[in-house]
Amino acid sequence: MPPILPDRPASPSTRSPTSAPANITLRIWTVTYGDVQGLSREVTMQKTKMALGLTIVTALGLGLAQPSTASTASTAAAGTTAATAGQAPAAAAPPAAQAAANCTGRLIHRWPLRLANTKIGELVLYWDGSRKTNCARMDHAGPTRGVRLRTAVWLAACRERRGTTCTPVAGSPKADDGVYASYAGPVTVRGAGRCVHAAGDIYYRGAKRHIDSSPWLTHCN
Repeated sequence: MPPILPDRPASPSTRSPTSAPANITLRIWTVTYGDVQGLSREVTMQKTKMALGLTIVTALGLGLAQPSTASTASTAAAGTTAATAGQAPAAAAPPAAQAAANCTGRLIHRWPLRLANTKIGELVLYWDGSRKTNCARMDHAGPTRGVRLRTAVWLAACRERRGTTCTPVAGSPKADDGVYASYAGPVTVRGAGRCVHAAGDIYYRGAKRHIDSSPWLTHCN
């Protein structure tokens, strides 16, 4: 039986042709994976820095470009003050002027309503020739001016042409009754060719204070 000889290391020419490439392949893969990891971390950090920088720049830009609400309001208030400087505020029209603007045409009658010797109201009648209408209003006066009181006005175009009776024609009477500080009305009727009758009330000091047109049938066109 031949002797068993110890194994000898294989010579370079007898080594397995695949062992070296396997080792090389493993080393290359390991190095490449490590490099990719390092590069990935570096890219991620760069992106984070860039995003942070953009956020800061954007915030600074918005802060410079858009003034605060308080600043805008202050600027607007200053502009308004400058625009109106030197201009006196428009004065409110007195109650009489405000009342006169409500009836069109020409004032033809006034009937004062008095309590003792104090004028507390006035029944007024207008005629508008272009529209062929009469208009009535019950105004406050003296101690009732500007005071909210129940106030009423009544106006009718009548069939009669004399006497103290009024039978209203179609479209009348017209009335207004409410709580007012300046006047009740205006109320308007077509009065062409008719006599009209007007009346008014102001509830003052616990009682109704009443007035009628005089003569009873008036402005008979």
